Amino acid sequence: MTTVMQRFKETVTDNHFLANLLHPKYKGKHLSEADEEAAQQLLAKLHPEHPEDLCAFTAGSDPFPASLISSACVDRMSHVVWWTSVSNCKCKVSPPLISTALKLLHLHSRINH
Repeated sequence: MTTVMQRFKETVTDNHFLANLLHPKYKGKHLSEADEEAAQQLLAKLHPEHPEDLCAFTAGSDPFPASLISSACVDRMSHVVWWTSVSNCKCKVSPPLISTALKLLHLHSRINH
């Protein structure tokens, strides 16, 4: 294993995978099957009461509003603004999922800027 890959495996955690999975543009697009499963397991451990919301998010279906799921919207908004919009709408997305997404993605955006 190369030094870069070794460092990657030491540094990147399930929290990073979950942030990628909850990013409205990526939705785990570039995660391996194992990494996506690790992210889903972490979310299930953090919030076992609403597993259906993650499935709805990744599928782009109800309770997420079609207007927010559209590529025109996702491509124009930052990930933090997108999840903030979800929290401000009258949809029935679980508050724990919104809170987790905002915490992980806000932290990610602060680190990368």
